[in-house]
Amino acid sequence: MSRLRPLASVLTLFLLTGCATSNHVDHPATSKLLGIWEGEVIEQDGTIKRWRQIRTLDGKYVTFFGYKNTEGEIREFIDNGKWRDEEAHFHEVGLEEEAKPYIYSYEFYKTDCIRFVQTSKAGEEPEPTPYTFTECKVGEAPKAGHTTKQT
Repeated sequence: MSRLRPLASVLTLFLLTGCATSNHVDHPATSKLLGIWEGEVIEQDGTIKRWRQIRTLDGKYVTFFGYKNTEGEIREFIDNGKWRDEEAHFHEVGLEEEAKPYIYSYEFYKTDCIRFVQTSKAGEEPEPTPYTFTECKVGEAPKAGHTTKQT
């Protein structure tokens, strides 16, 4: 029995370290990106783009968008999909774009605000001038399975 103890220790160590990979993925529940976030960008043509994104514990998101052009016309729509935080990069995959996630580097500033820089879209070359935006946290994420209305 004493001969099996070192073997069991080595096997346990192997299993514990063998399960770790270099592609670290934070579970959404442990991510600082979890919650309700709002952002705004003014496009080059003067269009104001505003959104509220809700990122839930189950790795899903819903985004409420509102665009207002220079003529005052407003367009609204909703997007939803999956998200994850992997190696300090935010991955966002819309349900219609399942195979091509948008990938953003990010950094926190102020208390609850984030600056995102798009680093790539899977399968495509990065843009010469990356898309950049900021979001600020306005609330906690609802429990998985619950919906939150846009306010």
